[in-house]
Amino acid sequence: VYKDVAGNAGTNVTASTNASSVTVDVTPPSVTGVSIASNAVDPSMAVLGSVLIATLNGSEPIAAPAVTIAGLAASVSCASNQCTATVTVTASVSNGAVSLSIGSLTDLSGNQGSGISGVTDGSSVTVNLAALTLSTAQLRSSNNVSVYRAVVSDVVTLSLTASKAIQSPV
Repeated sequence: VYKDVAGNAGTNVTASTNASSVTVDVTPPSVTGVSIASNAVDPSMAVLGSVLIATLNGSEPIAAPAVTIAGLAASVSCASNQCTATVTVTASVSNGAVSLSIGSLTDLSGNQGSGISGVTDGSSVTVNLAALTLSTAQLRSSNNVSVYRAVVSDVVTLSLTASKAIQSPV
């Protein structure tokens, strides 16, 4: 039994009159998976201008959490149980393994869940801002008379010595 502010007794209500309902959610959201990659040819490597992409899966739909990737505040978008956070590698990013920190999670009911630092799937990205340099570029032919001359049917080979790993030239 309840009373209004004037002291009048009210009538107990045990069901809605319009078939509406309320769901009580007291369960905080949790992280079910986190991964990181870059948009480079090798998604585990990043250079100046590469986009770093962190993907977060939650136990339920969540609002966009604060995310820091490589020390930079990320742009975050969420759809259903998945959020994607992105940053572009700038000169202010340090060489080496990329750090990732996800702030506390908030579900659509306002329940707070813990954030996470790092990934859950073993993925990683390494930033290498050092400029690529070629210390040697050498052409040689299979010519029997001189490796510096070529005729039809000789094979000409280009050899490069680079300051860091490169892909095979095309």
